[in-house]
Amino acid sequence: MVDVDNFKTVNDSYGHQVGDLALKKVSSLLKNLNAQDYISARYGGDEFAVVFFGTSSDKVFLIMEELRSLVEKDTIDDGKNKVKITTSIGISESRLLPEKTDRKGLIGLADVALYKVKEAGRNKVIVENRK
Repeated sequence: MVDVDNFKTVNDSYGHQVGDLALKKVSSLLKNLNAQDYISARYGGDEFAVVFFGTSSDKVFLIMEELRSLVEKDTIDDGKNKVKITTSIGISESRLLPEKTDRKGLIGLADVALYKVKEAGRNKVIVENRK
C-alpha cells in the first residue's frame, strides 16, 4: 500500500489541481518501477495498491524504497506552486502468512504496516509480518 502523505493538506493548501498532479506523479512513478511482474492501481483517495508476483518482501522493500526516494526528491509544479510530497509505504507478503489468509487479510496486513509508518513519522517503508 502506498499513501501520499498529508494529501488533504496539499489539497487544502494548494488546491485540488495540485493534488491531482501529486496523484499523477506517484502513478507515473509506479508505472515505471524497476521491477517485473507487478500491477498497481489507485486504491482510495490518496492510496495505491501494488501487487508483486513472485517477488520476496526484501526485494519489494528495495523497489518501494527507491519509489519513496524518487517521490521525496521530486517537486510538483503547477506553474504557480512548487510542492514537495512524500509517501508512506506498507508491505505484506503472502508466503509469510497463515495458509488460509485471503486477499483481504493480505491487504489488512499491508494497512497495518502503513499505519506503523504513519505513527513513525511518515515517509518510510515498513514490511509487516517479517519472519
